[in-house]
Amino acid sequence: MAEIQKDIMLDDDNDLLILDGDFVIDESFEQDIRLILGLVSKGDLKSDPILSPELIRLINSKEGDSTIIQKVRLNLERDNKQVGNITFENGILNIEPKK
Repeated sequence: MAEIQKDIMLDDDNDLLILDGDFVIDESFEQDIRLILGLVSKGDLKSDPILSPELIRLINSKEGDSTIIQKVRLNLERDNKQVGNITFENGILNIEPKK
C-alpha cells in the first residue's frame, strides 16, 4: 500500500488555503500532480531544476500517447509519487495513485 502524502494545501488560485486562521494540511497527491504537470516548468524548482514533463509542449508537439505517458510517469516518480495506471485518451490524462 502506498504511503499517503500530506502537504499544505492551495486554493484554486494557488494561494495558501487558510481555514480559521490556520494552514490547511491534507492529502496532496492530486495537488502535487497538478503543480508538476501544469504549473512547473524546467528550471522553476531550485531543489530539482529538471522536474517537469512540459506537458503542454509535449501535447502541442504531437508526441504519441505512449511518449506522453512515459514522460509524465518519469517526472511524477522523480518527485516520489506512487503512480499506478496512467492513460491519455481523447486529450484527457488520467492518473491513478498506486494502490
